[in-house]
Amino acid sequence: MFVPVIFSDAAAKKVTNKAAWSTAIAFTTNIAFFPFLALRAAPEPPGAPKPAPGGTQAAPGWGAATGAICLALCGLSAAWAVAGRPEMAGGLAERAAYLQEEFGSNRVFWAFFLDCGLFWAWQAVLLAGAEAKYRFVPVAGLAAWLIAGNGAQGRQQAAKQ
Repeated sequence: MFVPVIFSDAAAKKVTNKAAWSTAIAFTTNIAFFPFLALRAAPEPPGAPKPAPGGTQAAPGWGAATGAICLALCGLSAAWAVAGRPEMAGGLAERAAYLQEEFGSNRVFWAFFLDCGLFWAWQAVLLAGAEAKYRFVPVAGLAAWLIAGNGAQGRQQAAKQ
C-alpha cells in the first residue's frame, strides 16, 4: 500500500526511478524500503526547490483501488487466521495457544511484529499531512486514506497556490 504514497510523497521527488524502487519494495519489503527512505531523507541538493508542505500530497488515481484491494486482503487474512482450516489448526483456543507459544520462542515471529511496528511508524511519517485517523491507525488507516480520496483536500490546496 505504500506504492501510491511513494509516488505522491513530496520529499521523495528527488528519488529517481520510483517504479524500480516500488517493484523492489513489493518483493523485498524492508530490504529495499529502508534504503528508499534514507534517500528520501537525504538533504536537498543546493538550489533545488523545497518540497511542498504536508497535506498537499495526493496519491495517483489508482491509489483508491490499491487501498481497497489491500484492505480486502487484510480482512481475508484476519478471517483465515481466526477460522481457516479448523481441521488442521484447531479452534480459537488452539490458535491462541499457538500464538502464545510463538511469542515466547520464535525470533522470526518477533521480527515480523517489529517490521509491522516500523511500517506503522513510517505510515505516520509519510502521511504527515493527513488526519490522525489515517496516520496513526496501522494498515487500515493507510487503506482508508487511499480509499477516501487520497489527499483530495491536499490537491485543492495545491491548486490554489
